[in-house]
Amino acid sequence: MLIAALVFGLMGGLVGLPIGVLTLGGTFDDIPLLTGNSTIAGSLVLLLSLLAIVGAVRSRKNPWQGAALLFLSGTCCMVVVNIFGAPIFFLTFLASFSAIRGRREVRR
Repeated sequence: MLIAALVFGLMGGLVGLPIGVLTLGGTFDDIPLLTGNSTIAGSLVLLLSLLAIVGAVRSRKNPWQGAALLFLSGTCCMVVVNIFGAPIFFLTFLASFSAIRGRREVRR
């Protein structure tokens, strides 16, 4: 399950990077669902995507910490870019769920 958390988390982070770049470039400015400044929203999505990648890698050694980072990044992306954050939220939620389920696999 920890491998699934790593894969889903990396996929969520990698999906978030182009969404952040498109938001940063102002592609979604004329869509009323995206509110606020596109520069701030794009920067936040890029930062949260990197946080999802860090959480995915971190879930191999410390599943609870990785799951918290993944869930936080996915939820915040969903808040920042509304409907465009849904793929990121879905993938990071699956990754955090997999990390919590696989916490017994960690060798101490």
